[in-house]
Amino acid sequence: MHWWDYNIPGMVDAAKCLADLQAQGLINQVGLTNMNVDSVSQIVDAGVPVASNQVQFSLLDRRPLNGMLQCCQARGIKLLSYGSVAGGLLSDKYVQEPKKGLFGQSKYSPVDLNTSSLKMYWNVAKQFGGQEPWRELLQVLHGVAQKHNVSVANVALKWVMQQEDGKTVYPIVGLRSTAHIADNLRVLQLQLDASDLAAIDEVLQKAQGPKGDIYSFERGM
Repeated sequence: MHWWDYNIPGMVDAAKCLADLQAQGLINQVGLTNMNVDSVSQIVDAGVPVASNQVQFSLLDRRPLNGMLQCCQARGIKLLSYGSVAGGLLSDKYVQEPKKGLFGQSKYSPVDLNTSSLKMYWNVAKQFGGQEPWRELLQVLHGVAQKHNVSVANVALKWVMQQEDGKTVYPIVGLRSTAHIADNLRVLQLQLDASDLAAIDEVLQKAQGPKGDIYSFERGM
């Protein structure tokens, strides 16, 4: 269930209707999508047994850490995260040492935003801080990946999965080939240690955003 405009009444009633359908055996579970902390709380407090909330969660978009992850963990709700590799922006494909421009500035190859997915996640990367912090994050992820003999995407996924109790976040991973299956299976054996997390956190401390609750700027909030 998704509710675009929280000013429109009926959200909790709609969720209770889904709970009734579940009680009748007509649906298996009640899941939410891009709902913020207050909305999840209202729905659960009304007696609706919410199984999951599907949200965007990645190293570039850490808004679930602003209360949502803690809320879901406390209530036994699973977070199904999408965009955890940001449409590929958090992958080996974009790891690149900068070249020096005429005036000493860093220069990178242009990013070909040839899909709607990449355009959406590039908007998130811009709120994160833009080209420089994104590329710096990739360099750190690349170093961690080499240390563990895995891919940058593996590290990005595992970082999300290890947040809080390590049992609440489950990434939704797109698989376009058998190679992607083999690569993503390595995430299950990967464990980021304290030094890995500290190195990543050092870059994250420089991030500008996105700020706020789940799906806030997308809603214009």
